[in-house]
This record gives sequence, C-alpha cells and structure tokens, in this order.
Amino acid sequence: MKVRAGFALSCAASVAAFYLGCGDDEVYAPLARGQGGSASDQSETPPPIYDAGTGVDAAKKRWVLVTKNDDVKSELAVVNLDTGAVDGRLQDVGRSGVSATSELAPFYVASGRDVVVQLDEAAPWTATGAWNVPALEGGVPDGGSALGQPIDVVSVSSSKVYVILANRNQLAVIDTGSSDAATPRSIDLSPYLSPFDSDGVVEAVAGYYVAPRKMLYLLLGSVDQAQMDFAGTAFACTKVKAKIIGIDVTTDAVVSMSDGGSPYVELSGYSQALRDSLVYDPSADRLLVASRGCNESGVIARRQVEGINLANGEVSSLVMLNDQPVPRALVRIDAFRVAIAFEGATRMWNPSLPVLGELIAGAPEVFAYDGEEHLVGIRATTGDAGVVAVELVRTLLPFSDAGPTADASDGGANAAPASVVIQSAPFSSLSGTASRVQFWSR
Repeated sequence: MKVRAGFALSCAASVAAFYLGCGDDEVYAPLARGQGGSASDQSETPPPIYDAGTGVDAAKKRWVLVTKNDDVKSELAVVNLDTGAVDGRLQDVGRSGVSATSELAPFYVASGRDVVVQLDEAAPWTATGAWNVPALEGGVPDGGSALGQPIDVVSVSSSKVYVILANRNQLAVIDTGSSDAATPRSIDLSPYLSPFDSDGVVEAVAGYYVAPRKMLYLLLGSVDQAQMDFAGTAFACTKVKAKIIGIDVTTDAVVSMSDGGSPYVELSGYSQALRDSLVYDPSADRLLVASRGCNESGVIARRQVEGINLANGEVSSLVMLNDQPVPRALVRIDAFRVAIAFEGATRMWNPSLPVLGELIAGAPEVFAYDGEEHLVGIRATTGDAGVVAVELVRTLLPFSDAGPTADASDGGANAAPASVVIQSAPFSSLSGTASRVQFWSR
C-alpha cells in the first residue's frame, strides 16, 4: 500500500475546470484560527484548537470540519476532536463545496449550485439558513457564465458576510439576519478588470478580513482564461497581473492601499491557488500570497510567494518557486514558520528567508494547523484495488519555533511519532477528493 496525494476524480477538461482545480476539488486548507479568511486580532500564536488536556474549556465542543467533492455530490463531515466520532454529515446535491468558518460563524459554500448555507453553531452539520448568491443586483453579465460559483465566505460581523464569486465581477454581501429569500447586495469589481484580460472576468479567488484595520483584502487573480496551455502544466503567461484591493467593511468602499493613492496593488506572481493562497501574517502586518505560475515558452515562470505590506502597499517577492511543484496553499503557523502545501509534498518555510525549508514527512494531503504543533487533515491510502482508506489524522510538526520536536535519526525513543488517526472513516464513501479542513468550537 501507499499514501498518495489525492483521491480519484474525473471532470471535463474545460476552462472553468482547469482554473478551479477540477471543480474546486483540489484546494488545500488554511489556518486553524482565522479560518475562512479572518483575523480577529494580531496575536502571534493562535489559541489551541486541539489540546489534549492542557486547560481548554471542557464545556466547549470542538470539531474539525472536513469536506470532499465527487461527480455526484459534495459532503461535509463534522468530527468531534475529543471523541473522534463523526457527530454529523451534511450532503449536498452539488458536485463541489467547502466549509467556510471563522471565529464568528460556520458556513457551507455549495459552489456547484450557487448557494451559501449557514450552519448551526451547536450542530454544524445542520443548516439554519441559505442564500441563492446569483440573485445579485445586475444578474448574469452578457456572455458570462450562468454559474456564479461562490468559492468562499468571509465573515466580518455576526450578521455580515462577503461571498467571493469566481465567475462574477461582483462581491456579494449577505445580511444573515435577513430572510432566506432576500437578495444579496453586491460590490462592483469591474473597474479592476485589466485591459489585457480578454476573458472579461477579474477572477476573485480569495479574501481575508483583518479586524484591527476593519478591512477586507480581496485577491483578484486576473488570469486570462482565453489563453490556456492544456498541454503544459500551467496557464500561458500574459501581461495580466493579479491585484489586491482593500475594502472598508464599515462603508463597503474600496480604499487606497498605497502611498500613491492607488485603489489596488499589483502582484508579479501569476495564477493564484483558490481560497488558501492568501493568508495574513500579523507579526509583520502583511499578506502572503502564493502563485502557481505560468508557462513561458515551455518554462515555468512567476511561481512564487509575495508579501504585501498593509501599511504602505509595498509588494516584495519573498521566495521563488519555479523549480518546485505546483503550490496549493499557505498555512501560517507563526512568525517563523509557514507550511506550503505543494502538489505531492509539504515544506516548511521561514518567511524571512528566500529559500524553502525541510519537507514535512507524513503531512496530510489537505490540512489545517491546530495551534498545538500538529497538522490535522485528510490522508488517503491506496492499494492494488485503488483507494482503501481515507482517514482524518493528526501529525506532529518536525520542529517547533524553538527547534526540532523529535530526532528521527536513530529510529529509537527520540524518533518522530507516526500520525495518529482521529477518525478512520470521516466520509460516507471512499470516492471523491478532499477540498478543505477547518475547525469550529462552541
């Protein structure tokens, strides 16, 4: 048997499927805290989510939310971190979907059918409300996709959430205190469409709310989907550049991000991974963005991680990744450690250095950080007959910010422990592809 980097999944070779990772099905997970793209404060270390008896409020229930997609349906499984039991599942008729939690509320984004579902805080496998997101002011643009394709939700208050749409030049705004039939408001993103982007869509791919600034930062991928390279491993490079815009959540106005007064900053990287390519680094008050790169005359280019200083909008290239596999996600652990999930491997990276660190042996394929020196996520094991096990595991990081946590060189008492299985069968079947791992507690 062997552990492989993903479940089996088939999908049609289309522009949307290529850009969205085969229907949103191959995206890795972000932070355990501030998940869903929000940072409630600028504390250096997130509070522990998974803590085996070190003072966490025992009255609270703690869950890990894991999602998967396949050709028939998408599924959310809610696993109790204290008991390892699957407390509940939510199955959706749409082919793609992900959880979208923050410290404020849990949601399920049914990307395959343009619906945002609010989940019960005390039973996050149960729906308490739903919004049809394509019911936006302005409707479907001429020549645009009938599917708006919501890919994430960012909560900024107990009643206000922003919905990121991959196929619209609009950002949806939902008042969760309104009725299910209410039409979401929208913020026009068309002014940020590049004149070189012939597909006509800004491709909003990720957002992050920084509460101390009262700002939502939105990543516009600006990939020209009309210039594809299916024969290679990336989009063809174009003149189009990704943008970061800042939205004041008290007014919904786009505000200047730079000393020069520009409403946006441009990035050098090309083709950002969905949702989890954008994280906030409070230690330096900056955003970190990972780009998958593009094909330039048969050579991979513009694959890198960039930093955006939120004080002045200055953009800097932090580490080049042109010689690495496709990056899938950034998972920030602390000021000196970021786990970068690549296709088939995960590496540690110190954001102060222009080079990557060690491989994280045994890292789950899709994961989040638990705040207690572990990655928690999905591991698939295959045999001669295909996938034989899909497990939720907890893996110790190879070293802490103070140094190595275990020495595996002698294979003895100091060897790093194997991953611990939390739940051996989180999903109802072995088919499909894991799409996200997040935490929720109440």
